[in-house]
This record gives sequence, C-alpha cells and structure tokens, in this order.
Amino acid sequence: MKFPEKSLKPNRSELGILLIEVLIAVSVLVIGLSVIARSFTTSLFAYKAAEKRCLAIELLQNLSNEIISREFLEDCEEKGQFKPPFQEYEWYVKISIHAEWSDSSPEDESDKSNNEEDDSAPPQFDSFEPFSESEEKSEEEDEADFILYKVMSRISWKERGKKVSIQMQCFSEKDLSSIADSSEDTETNTSEKDRE
Repeated sequence: MKFPEKSLKPNRSELGILLIEVLIAVSVLVIGLSVIARSFTTSLFAYKAAEKRCLAIELLQNLSNEIISREFLEDCEEKGQFKPPFQEYEWYVKISIHAEWSDSSPEDESDKSNNEEDDSAPPQFDSFEPFSESEEKSEEEDEADFILYKVMSRISWKERGKKVSIQMQCFSEKDLSSIADSSEDTETNTSEKDRE
C-alpha cells in the first residue's frame, strides 16, 4: 500500500508564523538581557556607594577618637582633607563647651545651709562692691573643676556628582584639676633640671 507523498516545503502561511515566533523570542530575549544588565549596573553602583560609606564611617570614628583623646580641648572649628589614598574625603570638626561644674557635693552645700540657719545673727559685711561681668565669668571659670565638651565631627565626599556627608556627635569630659596638677609637675621637673 502506497501513502501519498507530502511535499517537505512549508507553505507561505507557515513561513510567516515561524518568522513572527522568532521575532517574539528575540524581543523577549533582548528585554530580559537589558533588565539583567541594568540590575547588574545598579548593584555595582550600590556596592561602590556602600564601600565608600563604610570607609567614611571608619574615618569618622578614627577622627572622633583622635579629637577626644587630646589632653586639652577648646572652643574651635577645624576642617581639612585626608591624606592619600583618602583624599576624596573632607572632614570638619566643631568643639564647644556643653557644661561646667565643680567638685563640690550636694552634702557639703546642705551642711553650709544648715550652719547658716543655726547662726542667729546675720553675717555682717564691712563693705559691698558689686562684681563686673568679666570678674563673675573669671570666678566661674576658676570654680569649674570639670568641663563637658561637645564634639561634632562630619565627613563629606562626592557620589555621582552629589555631595554626601555623615556626622557624629559625642561628648568628652575633662578634669581641670588633674590637668593643672600635671602642668605643675612638668613645671617643677623643668625647674629642677634648670637648677641642676
């Protein structure tokens, strides 16, 4: 029994359908590859930005620790640029006095107030002269034993053409009596060396 022979050549309608299927597959492939490339570039930019930010945080912590570890602090503002290979980072530091207090305890103040109440006669003064503002400030500065400094440090850099910055705020307590004792010790040591 013989089967009818079919021609292997496709019809024109079948050729058109095959061409449309190929075009659709290529367009889907191009769209998928463009999405993958875009996500790769955005992830690369995000990785670089995160790396810069982590490095900036480390530099900021080192800068704040260096400022706090100083023996003497004063009200000032400082700024500059890091040395290579970190020259793209700029730093800014502002130091201000946050609080001052003396070493007198509240118990001593209560004892003083009790002693004053026990005295029946009010204290008498020979003469009374009001202090000027400068004298009051100098006395307050002399009475303060401790100073609490507020240290605000900031680091800035450029990222995609925009300036980005992070900042940190910390406090440092300085004991003026210990600083004064150390300065007196150094003075006595130098005077002894001069005598010798």
